[in-house]
Amino acid sequence: MGTKRKINPKSLQNLRPGKSPGRTTLHESTKSRHGVSLTDEGWSGVQEAAKKYGYSVSEFLEQIGRGNLAILELEAIEAFQDALDLAEAQTAIAEARLVGVRPLEDVLSEIGLED
Repeated sequence: MGTKRKINPKSLQNLRPGKSPGRTTLHESTKSRHGVSLTDEGWSGVQEAAKKYGYSVSEFLEQIGRGNLAILELEAIEAFQDALDLAEAQTAIAEARLVGVRPLEDVLSEIGLED
């Protein structure tokens, strides 16, 4: 038969803002426990992302839930990068029109490298 799990009183105290000595309160409301189900790969990814941004998993999820961290789909990022590339290409074309362009064959002929 199973044994009852012991609860460290300090772990519950840490969930209450301002109740733990030396612990700062980040939010105006008290945290409570919630459960999530993830694959091992998903959990690992959440842990890595939280660490990358300097958060605990709990605070990372808190920041996402409060709308302080944005989740962008890969397709949206790629579309944004494509738009930047297009803008750079359009700028380069406009600059080339201002200074003028010459066919490559003319330039090669001028410097004595024609085919």
